[in-house]
Amino acid sequence: MDSLKQLKSSLYSVASSIQILSDDFEKYNIDDFCEFFIESKKSAPQNEKINTYTYNVEESLKKYEHNIKMCMEEFKYIIR
Repeated sequence: MDSLKQLKSSLYSVASSIQILSDDFEKYNIDDFCEFFIESKKSAPQNEKINTYTYNVEESLKKYEHNIKMCMEEFKYIIR
């Protein structure tokens, strides 16, 4: 199923944009993650309108969301 491959790829893209290695991700509780995210956002290059860190995270999340919807549609036909 191509949609599952795309979903997996977009998930890796989200993880990559957040900049936490997959082995380390489970070590973060919600407070640690929030602190990491805020620090990453502060230290990222930005201009008056765009913070590169949040922009990359948002864009990768949009692709992931789109791929989840594609998988859902595909599974509707498989389940029936």
